[in-house]
Amino acid sequence: MILNQKAAVQTAVVVVDPRNGHVLAMIGGRDFEESKYNRAVQAKRQPGSAFKPIVYTAAVDNGLMPCYEN
Repeated sequence: MILNQKAAVQTAVVVVDPRNGHVLAMIGGRDFEESKYNRAVQAKRQPGSAFKPIVYTAAVDNGLMPCYEN
């Protein structure tokens, strides 16, 4: 199927090397000439699931297990 129109939705991605933190790739939108807004670094987002490993690590470091219930 060939689309004749561009979709209104755009996305962004940042690829980071976990060994050293170097940015390997960054895409901030579909077409820089169309929009200079870089969604990868300028968009304000809630951390969401990206923050969960930090919380779980703190819990395990303090003696809680992942299956812990109140």
